[in-house]
Amino acid sequence: MAAIKLKFVVEELSNVLLNYDQIKVYRSTTDEAGPYSEITGPGTRVDLDAAQVLYEYIDTAGDVAYWYKFSYFNSVSLIEGGLSGAISGADSGGLYASIDDLRDEGITETMLPDARALTLLTKASAFIEQVTARWFEPRNRTFRVKSEGTKVAYVGAPIIQLTAVATTFGAGSNLERESIALDDVLVYNRHLTEGLTEPDDRDNPRIEMVGGALIEYPGYDATFLAGSQVVEVTGVFGYTELAPGDPVGETSDGSQVPQSYGQVPEQIKHACMLLVARDLGTIGNPATRREWRDASRIIEERTADQAYKLEGLGPLHQAGYITGDPEIDGILNLYRAPARVGVV
Repeated sequence: MAAIKLKFVVEELSNVLLNYDQIKVYRSTTDEAGPYSEITGPGTRVDLDAAQVLYEYIDTAGDVAYWYKFSYFNSVSLIEGGLSGAISGADSGGLYASIDDLRDEGITETMLPDARALTLLTKASAFIEQVTARWFEPRNRTFRVKSEGTKVAYVGAPIIQLTAVATTFGAGSNLERESIALDDVLVYNRHLTEGLTEPDDRDNPRIEMVGGALIEYPGYDATFLAGSQVVEVTGVFGYTELAPGDPVGETSDGSQVPQSYGQVPEQIKHACMLLVARDLGTIGNPATRREWRDASRIIEERTADQAYKLEGLGPLHQAGYITGDPEIDGILNLYRAPARVGVV
């Protein structure tokens, strides 16, 4: 069990408010198809607000394997709208900061209305993923990766927890799978199970065959079958960090299942908000944008006549230059995924 934070975006809020005043939350503990049961009630349903388009709900008894849907509800007439599409408990929608985070930093609704704040947070979060080649929250994914016929197979994203491993044969409609017991696979996720970040498994995500034989020859260790995209891994992946107070250490039976899936790194959240702040001025009114972006380029000031001198744009061609803001670029470069040569 874990506390799962769900985020709901209410599109065309003014029209929704004509008929509804609350949000109901439903949960499936089996799979995406359901069945779904409501987990909110008369005292815990989410109230709609005319000034708010992004809503959050925390399922304290949730799990990243659960699925969720929501519906609009009228608490007076008891009329309910249709259910939304399914939302994975492992995916917060790819937002690395919230509107509340921006408000806590002093960016008021007058400066940045909720609707535009949500747009900028979405854009900034997508930019962070593009630049770093990573995502920073737990997400359910399935990958098929290459094996060289050795004990180790490299995975393309930091591993949080595996739920299935298999070898695949054939392709298309002829694709077949042969399951590998999870107990026979060593998962490198020690940043969560042991609090170990040196070495950091997030920079070299992999699994290793340690028992039971998929291929056995007398005198030889078991290995993964050699080939392109022949090892299929299913589970929860993402570059996360343990929050202060999160439990560290394996369970008593030596399980590789972490006690916490971690959270968005605080520096990534900070970079996301800095990117939003750069866009406080609109394209149509660029004064604020220019002031923010030029601030990091100031290398000389004279207060008497208010002159200043900016760094040239030469750094555009230097390694590590992304936005031109050293604070943002320093964070994004720190979290960039390392180059992987020959691993497909």
